[in-house]
Amino acid sequence: MKIVFKKSAPGFAYFERDKADLPAEVAAKLVDDGFAIIVPETEGDDNELPEDLPGRLILFKEGIKTLDDVKKITDSLTEIKGIGKKLASEIVAYIGNLQ
Repeated sequence: MKIVFKKSAPGFAYFERDKADLPAEVAAKLVDDGFAIIVPETEGDDNELPEDLPGRLILFKEGIKTLDDVKKITDSLTEIKGIGKKLASEIVAYIGNLQ
């Protein structure tokens, strides 16, 4: 399973934004523990959003394909099905770190 690390995890030699292809059980544990996010493999080539953007696939499925699109809707992220307050905060923080 392909993942992107959100932060370093004990016992792993990966850092923030590093990508890895790990066994499903290992990847799932890292995701559950908040160290990584899954990189979907079925979203198509036209998704220009960064691979480590929280909620990337959810945003893409809503027709949001660029960071400029995300920036335009930061105040209404929680109106998108699948994006709660926590994920919306992570997305806003991610966008803020780019500036």
